[in-house]
Amino acid sequence: MKSRLPLMLTVLLGLCLNAQVQAASQAKASSKKTTASVKSKKAGPKAKRPVQQLPSPVSAELALGPETRLEAGCMDPEKMVQLDGRLQLQALQWQGEATAQALGPDACQHYAAAVTRPLVRNTLALLTPSGAEGGLEAVIYTRSANDAASAQTRWPIATDMPSLRRLATVRLRSDGLDLLDIPVHLQWELDLVVKKMISTLKLEPTAHHLRITLSADPVTGLEKVFAIELLESASGQRVEAAIWLDRKDLPGAYFSLSGIEYERMLWQSPVQNSRISRGVGPSVTTMKRRVAIKSTKSAKPRMAIRTFRVRGQHIGIDFAAPLGTPVAAVADGEVIHAGPNGGYGNLIILDHGDGHHTYYAHLSAFAQDIRPGTLVRRGEEIGQVGSTGFSTGPHLHFEIRKQGQYIDPANKQSQLRFWQLAEQEQPQAVSRLMRLQITPVAAPVVVEASRGPRSD
Repeated sequence: MKSRLPLMLTVLLGLCLNAQVQAASQAKASSKKTTASVKSKKAGPKAKRPVQQLPSPVSAELALGPETRLEAGCMDPEKMVQLDGRLQLQALQWQGEATAQALGPDACQHYAAAVTRPLVRNTLALLTPSGAEGGLEAVIYTRSANDAASAQTRWPIATDMPSLRRLATVRLRSDGLDLLDIPVHLQWELDLVVKKMISTLKLEPTAHHLRITLSADPVTGLEKVFAIELLESASGQRVEAAIWLDRKDLPGAYFSLSGIEYERMLWQSPVQNSRISRGVGPSVTTMKRRVAIKSTKSAKPRMAIRTFRVRGQHIGIDFAAPLGTPVAAVADGEVIHAGPNGGYGNLIILDHGDGHHTYYAHLSAFAQDIRPGTLVRRGEEIGQVGSTGFSTGPHLHFEIRKQGQYIDPANKQSQLRFWQLAEQEQPQAVSRLMRLQITPVAAPVVVEASRGPRSD
């Protein structure tokens, strides 16, 4: 019993020491929690970046108009009956047969048509012999949805033929067209239109060539595009054509035989070979500003850099591009603003008529002679990409507005009136197609552009 007493005392002493260590540990942990809780109460919730809600213009309501398709080619009596039924003109079968007999069995009876679906107004131009020896004229038939039958007018081709010039046929490549012999002021739009043709139709560029017809502007004397034709090199058949229509006091437009929306594409291309970094839609932007803050050491406020988060509706398209990249006017217009404008930085606003404006923001520089009142042409350089105003990096902020309301050009359910062929413009469109068909075509001359030695 005596021998076990020291052992029992040792065990009891160990248990007492262990209990003291655990109590001290728990007290220390409790003290840490209390201290942290006190600090947390003193510090309060974690500070958040201020969020500013910016007002933005409302979206313009644009209705998608009726589908209008252009077509052109050679007519025969059977095709005339089919076309008469499709266009609902209700007056052409006998005219087609009579004209075909007068022209001869092997002759091409040219026609051009504008067809709306559903019927709003349809127009057909039919080439016929005129009373003059060897003369030609076109009979233009039009019928609206409310008309019982089509109306007829005659177009004497011999007395209404603008002077046209056709460029040497140009061979295509996957990166566009060879710009040899094309006027400098037309290269921007022609390059974009041809690239759109190739990518949309998914054709082999080396198997096709281009025929460009130009006419002189009676006011400026500069040449302008009359039509762009894409031809199959082996057969010479027309695969696609885009004709240009002028308008009084409004921008002109391209219209296509295949229905390609060239105008929508051109109105979205102020900067070539760039990446769209942001489109129209809700956005939250983080930016830094230099602001005045209160100072504890002085009665006067001091300036400091603070970070803000801005929430709003992004009402334009941002094109990410290197500093100094040229910015082009997307359509003819008048400069109504060229200078600093708040968060837009250096801004150019163009007026295109009928309340339509385009905005080009964050510019690093303006082109020479760009000032309010200046008239600019489509494709003309008006400035350079920059990072002025509330910009976080070099890019172009581009907007289209109608009566101050913003437009999303990428929305396929809306169209500017400039992009649509109006009813009253159909006779002009089919007349141009007819004029294009009967213009004599010389033997095709395919030219290769001299771009230096090719790597392949």
